[in-house]
Amino acid sequence: MKIKIFFIIIIFSINGFASAQNFDLKYYSDYTNGFRGVAMAVYIDNIGVNNLELETSELNNLMTEFFEDFFPSTGRTIDKLSRNNYWLCQQALNEWDIEEGEVYMIICADNMFSEDILIIIAIIENSVGSFKWWGKTISTRD
Repeated sequence: MKIKIFFIIIIFSINGFASAQNFDLKYYSDYTNGFRGVAMAVYIDNIGVNNLELETSELNNLMTEFFEDFFPSTGRTIDKLSRNNYWLCQQALNEWDIEEGEVYMIICADNMFSEDILIIIAIIENSVGSFKWWGKTISTRD
């Protein structure tokens, strides 16, 4: 029950609180490694350290339900991030003073005009920046 309330908070947070935050996609590039793209991270909430210990399968089921309800069914669930997309997520999170237990929505794309975007919900696991994530690609093509 506690987790379902958390996801209701996420939905309201995305609709309400996120509008008060900086919602600009930023371009990032690392020419040495060949990484590039646009990304942004939006702070959602802090679920606390205790909730990080929940079973991964339970969190996976809840996140799958969340994505199915909130985003179009035409999207594809992501099981693994490319090195470029992981790097973009890290760059977007670096814009924040992250803490363990915080939840962020991260949006990544190849460029500002990309028809395919990656939406990730990330829960910070430690202050170094590692995170649990669930993601989905969304296409703007008809």
